[in-house]
Amino acid sequence: MNNLPDIVGTGTTVQIATPNITARWIQFIVSGTGTVRIGGSTVGATLGLPVPTGGGFFLPVQSVGSDTAPYSLSGIYAYIPTGATLSVGYEPFN
Repeated sequence: MNNLPDIVGTGTTVQIATPNITARWIQFIVSGTGTVRIGGSTVGATLGLPVPTGGGFFLPVQSVGSDTAPYSLSGIYAYIPTGATLSVGYEPFN
């Protein structure tokens, strides 16, 4: 498992990773206060999958050699309110 540096919330939407990282699975954990929202580039304070403080969100395993493309971390965005921190762990797809 690899980890990205924690992303401290500033009340804005951020791209999870640049340059692009491809992953077999991804785990998101929220600490601090507030609800993080995860989704595409249009995610915001009221749009996206909500992950409350103390909660997590898991994108399941993508197998090598499967017909399914790996997850692209650069295509995932998060709205992180001030007071919240998002931690991201993933398994590289190679």
